[in-house]
Amino acid sequence: MDYLNNIQLIKSIEKIQPSEKSMFFICPYKIITNNLIPFLTFLLYKQTINQQELCLFPYVHLNINIKNTINNIKTIINSINDENIFKGAIQYNDNFYLFYEIFDNNKIPEYDSNTVLFWTTIYEIVHLQYIFNIPIHFTTFSLFYSFPNLIHLYYFNEKIQFPQIIYNLEDNIINIFSNFNTDKQCYKVKHICNILQIKNIIRCILFEEFTLYNICNNVFEFNNINQLQIISE
Repeated sequence: MDYLNNIQLIKSIEKIQPSEKSMFFICPYKIITNNLIPFLTFLLYKQTINQQELCLFPYVHLNINIKNTINNIKTIINSINDENIFKGAIQYNDNFYLFYEIFDNNKIPEYDSNTVLFWTTIYEIVHLQYIFNIPIHFTTFSLFYSFPNLIHLYYFNEKIQFPQIIYNLEDNIINIFSNFNTDKQCYKVKHICNILQIKNIIRCILFEEFTLYNICNNVFEFNNINQLQIISE
């Protein structure tokens, strides 16, 4: 399984040559492997810009010189998770995107209105351009449009398809996995389109490698429960 191997990267952070107006976007990512099919998530930061909440990669501006800036970047990434590896950087116009692979126990996170850091799927970044009810900033999603090889994991040069995201409102996680239609012999999960609050929303992923009976009124019907996974609550 490969990621970033087919992209030309700046391999040493010390070799970055910024301009005075350069921004450095910190792009922490995890490869989730506790499923039949691995998938990517990126850590996005929620902030308020012009009275609008937006999610984007954490970032810093050039601070006096590149050495000071690198120290600031290392402080930020280590505060997120000190189990990280710098994989390389991409220059996009005057800005630089720095990729760090994060290693942790993949515990299911709990999010609410006070959360400021969200592990976000490729589907949310590229297709929805929002997570929950929070728009994703163009500096984040435009990177993937300009460098489409960032979108996929690869296995022996074959793309691994990323999963669909589903927002569901249930009393508990058990209800999702027990919602079985005996007549159709399939499971059902409903996607909530208009999210008014983050709390109590269960985020699920569903892979394309299931047999769909129906996607109607935002209800997904599928026959393989192993293709459904909870990624936050």
